[in-house]
Amino acid sequence: MWSRASGESSESGSGASVFSLVNLFASLRTFAMGCLTSKPAEGGSTQPGSQPGSQPAAAAEEEAHIPIWERRAKLDPKDYMFSKVSGETRVKTPGTVAGQGFCIEDCTDAKLYLVDHSSQVTVDECHRCVIFIGPTDGSVFARNCSGCTFVVATRQWRCRECVDCNVITLCSSKPVVESSSQMRFGCWDFAGYAGFRDHLAQCQMSPWVNLWSNIHDFTPSADSYAYLDRGVSVETLVPDLPYDLVPELRREKSAAAEEYVPKTWGEPSLVPAMSDFAGREETALIIFPAGSRADLDALAKDCIDHVSSLAGDDAVRLLHTNAITLGELAERVQLYSSLPDAGKVCGTRGKSVGLRFCGYGVKAILDAYAASLSSDKGSCHAICTDDEDLIEQFIFLGLKV
Repeated sequence: MWSRASGESSESGSGASVFSLVNLFASLRTFAMGCLTSKPAEGGSTQPGSQPGSQPAAAAEEEAHIPIWERRAKLDPKDYMFSKVSGETRVKTPGTVAGQGFCIEDCTDAKLYLVDHSSQVTVDECHRCVIFIGPTDGSVFARNCSGCTFVVATRQWRCRECVDCNVITLCSSKPVVESSSQMRFGCWDFAGYAGFRDHLAQCQMSPWVNLWSNIHDFTPSADSYAYLDRGVSVETLVPDLPYDLVPELRREKSAAAEEYVPKTWGEPSLVPAMSDFAGREETALIIFPAGSRADLDALAKDCIDHVSSLAGDDAVRLLHTNAITLGELAERVQLYSSLPDAGKVCGTRGKSVGLRFCGYGVKAILDAYAASLSSDKGSCHAICTDDEDLIEQFIFLGLKV
């Protein structure tokens, strides 16, 4: 062994060092074996021939030394797909998918219900099927499907080479159509199921963000897509929902604000002309800032109900809704400058809810509603605007292809 201090080889030192290392390794091995040896359970023994009662404790301690990634239950892919289903009804109830990805493929004349939240869903080669898909954190991608009815809540809808399908959707981004024809879109209008709003939250979705009517067509053609009639709902397209198989499904829409999902008209071009007010329609936006009230869902729903009852659905119509943070809105200071404490309002955190209406006299109706909030509905700041540039920026901010 080379000694730095003397610059000479020390044979005797080498022998002593090797001996010390051997003893050290032997001691560590003995210590490690002692740590891994199962302790006897109370009243039991680790010796051969011990009582069976000691075995579970020993097995548990042995399992504790297995890495967690090896102990984690392995997912069976067959539990996360509907494949080659023909003429049958299949259901995934809440909790059976629990945020995993899901695959639907090669199904014909089937009724398939994914009543849970998932990370993403692919649908391939399905024909004449009814397909219900609960909140999806990623995308729902349908390919080579025909004659199907889709009821989908997702952050992104995509379809390619699909023909003659109905799509009723709650979609957080612009639905995408590619190389498809006779696709028909409608706004989510469904009673839902128990836990639906919780599943939306787990997928970071909001019932107030739905761009169902703003279609992005990668391959435009005259018959790529159209819109379902306003009166069409999930119940009319799928009259025999499996209430017996899925007790969580609601037969009627809940009146509770925390379960509410608004139905919008969509693009202004979809709103029929109001014969009684031809040429006098106007568009206005009312925004409820985050932090102004704890129950913004209830407040927004109350506003929709109030406007509908006062003016009637035939006179004033809800076009769009959105929920964004005010920091995302570049013109927020201008928009809120009329408030006495505009700085405080613009600095609030969380999502602010905005509702866009059109109809005769809608701006005056919303102004009056906003003014009433500080008196008979509790202190709350809200503001209305009929500035089309601001309305467009608020409604479509954060919504992407």
